Amino acid sequence: MIIPDLTLKGIAYGTHETKLDLRFLLYKGGAASNIKKVQGKIERGELGAPIAERLPLVINFYDGLIADINMGRARATVENRYLYLRLFFSWCDEQDIFITREKIIDIFYSWTKIKEFEIKVLKTATKRTAYRQAVAIAFLISRAVSININLKKNTKLKPRKTTRNPVSREVDKQNLERTFQFGSLLSDISHALTIDAIYGRLPVVINTKEGKTLTEWAGHPMREDLKAFQPGADKYSTKLLSDKRELRHGNKSHQVRYPLINLRIEAELLIFIAQTGMNVSQAQSLPFGNFSFKTVDDDYLAYRVFKKRRQGEAEFVIFKEYRNHFQSYLDWLKKVFPEGTSRLFPFIAQNAIRRLDDIRPCQAIQLRCKKLNIEFISPARLRRTRINWLLRKSRDLNLTADIAQHTKETLITVYEEPHHQVASLEISRFYNLADPAISPPGPGTCVLLNQAPSSIHNAPNQSPKPDCINPAGCLFCEYHRDIDSLDYLWALASFRYLKRLELDQYRPAKGGQWDSPVVAVIERISAKIEYFRDSSEVRNHWTEEANIRIREGRYHPLFDGTIQLVEILP
Repeated sequence: MIIPDLTLKGIAYGTHETKLDLRFLLYKGGAASNIKKVQGKIERGELGAPIAERLPLVINFYDGLIADINMGRARATVENRYLYLRLFFSWCDEQDIFITREKIIDIFYSWTKIKEFEIKVLKTATKRTAYRQAVAIAFLISRAVSININLKKNTKLKPRKTTRNPVSREVDKQNLERTFQFGSLLSDISHALTIDAIYGRLPVVINTKEGKTLTEWAGHPMREDLKAFQPGADKYSTKLLSDKRELRHGNKSHQVRYPLINLRIEAELLIFIAQTGMNVSQAQSLPFGNFSFKTVDDDYLAYRVFKKRRQGEAEFVIFKEYRNHFQSYLDWLKKVFPEGTSRLFPFIAQNAIRRLDDIRPCQAIQLRCKKLNIEFISPARLRRTRINWLLRKSRDLNLTADIAQHTKETLITVYEEPHHQVASLEISRFYNLADPAISPPGPGTCVLLNQAPSSIHNAPNQSPKPDCINPAGCLFCEYHRDIDSLDYLWALASFRYLKRLELDQYRPAKGGQWDSPVVAVIERISAKIEYFRDSSEVRNHWTEEANIRIREGRYHPLFDGTIQLVEILP
């Protein structure tokens, strides 16, 4: 059987990176084998002969993935689809299922039922992972067999419901504290790994602000972990290994010191993402160069300088406080790579050349966080924390979306986290602006908010002026409205009784006139109560009930406390 070349071309590979090849799917057990060792197994005949019946289907899968590459699909998408195909074929090999183009749909449905069993019974799979795999495999199969049907819809695999829980003030404070603790560690690593420390004598000791210590041996095992340095070990072996370690520790080349260099670069990358909000793939792809900075409000715009003359467009925005740190990092890079480097974050791969679009995970920082019992904050969480912090501080959706380089819709649906304090503030603002009935300080209601109070045209000269503070002034305001209820009449009667108590204690100045504004208030209240009493039988009943409550000493809660205080005055 002639097998065509099924290597995925059109994507970049590193010097030590194994190419993605679909020929392995033709062999039983090939999909489950280590991708770096499967070719050797095939050449030694450990996987047997290729299965001819699989070839047409595998070729169709290959054509589809090549089409994805030619269409410009993200490399991660192509790699994930290739991985899911291998997982699917691996399961088929384990179940000894005969794969053909005609049976592939039925096989897919059988696989989804197994996934349902793993989720519900065995608890060995998650809804999110199983659903993601099912969506990808269903699409690949539909495309391979040329059917316009969504196979996933005929399964019971559903996406995991994602609910964003509200963040209380205490939880938000804890999240920020953990983020600040993580940022403090990054700063400590950055300041400790200077040129002298990296190329000096090992180990490098990093002291954190919290009093914890990291001991870095540039990837070498510690002496106490080696058998040659344990009590009772052979002296010759101990001396031989000790000499080798001394010789290696004296080597200051990148081949030996690259773990320390990569650790500093990882810390700088995470600090850069926290400061700029840039995506991790974008940040790792930034080319190295000289930058000039332009002040805009409280920020700096970073421009790339070409040939020390012309500068291009602004590439990113940084806070003023970060500029000196960023400049010191650029100076550090120039000393570490005196011959120059192509990237702003040039991670060193041992004995290999990385591809340009390779995204390196921050595993070194994760390991240090685990040692120090500090929570690792991923680049995605750093960006989310930064966006929510900016949103809560500015309360400006357009500004935050512009800074985060997202649309407002994406910012709300993907990044914004519910927050109790923010929600309370927004609800209060909404009702202050939209509620047509605003509770004034006095009885009744107000129909206009944020308007300057205005006196009624026939207000007596001695009546109090409305100011939205004094309850008596509300009765003479143009925007005051009565409420057709027993409770309102009870409040008016209680307020009138309070004013009568005040009038009993009023003493005009010697020789002065009786010009207390309390009289105008009492007359205004009495006129309103009389109007209600004479307007209908029901309102007359309300008026009688309100007066009875006052005689019984049952006052409206709005004035009850004040009345009791006035009554006990001498």
